[in-house]
Amino acid sequence: MQIRKTALFIGVVYLVFGINAAEPHHPLRPTPGKPEKGFVPDGKAEDGCMGHHLTRELGLNEEQQLQMCNINKELHAELSKLNEQREKAKILFEQAMAQERPDEQTALDAFDALYQINAEIVRVRIKSRIAICDLLTSEQNARLNELRNQMHNRRRNYKPRPKTGPQSANP
Repeated sequence: MQIRKTALFIGVVYLVFGINAAEPHHPLRPTPGKPEKGFVPDGKAEDGCMGHHLTRELGLNEEQQLQMCNINKELHAELSKLNEQREKAKILFEQAMAQERPDEQTALDAFDALYQINAEIVRVRIKSRIAICDLLTSEQNARLNELRNQMHNRRRNYKPRPKTGPQSANP
């Protein structure tokens, strides 16, 4: 009896994994292992450019798509650099505060450095957003703001589902 259950379980596992392995890739997603970059179905592009969803929603022409791609690539590069700097500054601040008797000037200097990097991140995002607004028509800007508001409302109203099952029980 135990052998039959084990054989049945193994058969189901092979069936499930076999179906998933045989499933074709999404037509917009590049084949795994290839260095090509492309768009994925959820509207985000793998190369930092705007995905098909927003391109379609905003009605971007090819020139706008190219300029938007360049803006997003520059933003990504600047934010990557600033995020690295922020992590280093955060570590220095945490180290300064972790001392048994933190030196006030050292802690404040570390805080100021962290604050300046955070301010620069916000500044870069604002400049990028303005560059995008300058690129779009007034109708496209209105639609982009509408889409942003929808996204913010979804995030604001998000309520995670309660966990069910044995992992949700507290001993």
